[in-house]
Amino acid sequence: MEQAVLEKGQMTYSYEKAKKEMGSWSKMGRYWTDKYKAVEAAQNAYLKNRTLENADRLSAALDGRL
Repeated sequence: MEQAVLEKGQMTYSYEKAKKEMGSWSKMGRYWTDKYKAVEAAQNAYLKNRTLENADRLSAALDGRL
C-alpha cells in the first residue's frame, strides 16, 4: 500500500511538471506567432507604402513593441 502511495505521488508530480512545461511551450508559441504576424503585416504595409509611419510600425514590430 505504501509503495502505491509513493508511485502515485511520483506520477502526479511528473504529470504536473509536464503539464506546466507544455503550458510554457504553448505560451511561447503564441508569443512568437503573434510577433511574426505583426512583423509580417508591418513589413507588407511598408513595402506597399514606404512612409515614415510604416517604417516606425515595422521597427516597433521588430522590437516587440506592438
